[in-house]
Amino acid sequence: MPGLYTVDHQAGPIGAGAFRATLTLPAPIEWTNRDSFSEVWRSQDLTVTWSGGDSAKEYVQVGVHSYDTIRGIAAEITCMERASAGRFTIPSWVLTTLPISSGTYPGTSLPAGIVDFRTYSIVEPARFQAQGIDVGYFGYELINFKFAAIQ
Repeated sequence: MPGLYTVDHQAGPIGAGAFRATLTLPAPIEWTNRDSFSEVWRSQDLTVTWSGGDSAKEYVQVGVHSYDTIRGIAAEITCMERASAGRFTIPSWVLTTLPISSGTYPGTSLPAGIVDFRTYSIVEPARFQAQGIDVGYFGYELINFKFAAIQ
């Protein structure tokens, strides 16, 4: 949710004194094609689209994680783009470096692959001071993900 957020920790964490920090969050970036990822074909380019965001202040991270639970191996691809671009394509030649997902994600009945979408602020987060720490920052990261079979 956009708006002003304040952390006011009077007692302070162990080893640090009390602190107060505020940060204004913008409207979240919307992952517009999230529902289209139930399977990711390594032989096809993967395009992720979104709307919103401020190119001067935000960027997105697109990731694909594949787990071969039978052979006990995993791999991940992570890419970054400015929020204003509205889309990012991971080419098939990069996707083919991932193993085909097998089995299910540990502890679930969900496919052993994930497409994730994260948004970050690239502006200076709110800085705060507290006794016992050299520097303190208050920032944000929003994470959305979708379980998908990586084929």
